[in-house]
Amino acid sequence: MEIIEFILQAGAVAWLTTTLVYKDGPFGFIKKFRDKVFYYLRDNSPLRCPHCTSFWVGLVVISAYVIGDTETRALIHFLGVLGIAQALRGLSGDYG
Repeated sequence: MEIIEFILQAGAVAWLTTTLVYKDGPFGFIKKFRDKVFYYLRDNSPLRCPHCTSFWVGLVVISAYVIGDTETRALIHFLGVLGIAQALRGLSGDYG
């Protein structure tokens, strides 16, 4: 069971990173957040680099998983499923 949890955690990190760096989100909420971070941090923004963002997102996800309760772990598993689905869709080459 531990390998499945690890895969779901990795999927959650991948989905959150992709969302924060590349997506606009509903009503442009994530884009507005990213613009605010760019405004305050300028070139030091971790949201300009998916590798930097994934480090910080991974730190938060793993910390939340370790100290979180059942609901927190369920949310991380849900985000993990979204990340795995996103990766599988990318592998299929179907972007339409």
